[in-house]
Amino acid sequence: MQEGDLIGVSGIVEQFNGYAQIVPTSIDPPLIDFPLADPMVITELVEANESQLVRFENATLVDPDQWTNSGS
Repeated sequence: MQEGDLIGVSGIVEQFNGYAQIVPTSIDPPLIDFPLADPMVITELVEANESQLVRFENATLVDPDQWTNSGS
């Protein structure tokens, strides 16, 4: 499979490390070259956009000194 393929998955929804995951019992063959969705350009993070493919452009850091890249 590759980006742009669409598959169907049946299974059991379980929890793992606080996240929902599907334990598949069957997987349908992929539909090849399924059209990809274009991301919606947003200007703020709101619940209405949750689980949507979005693009956030022209972002700047309020305080760049807080981003030292020294964490794990």
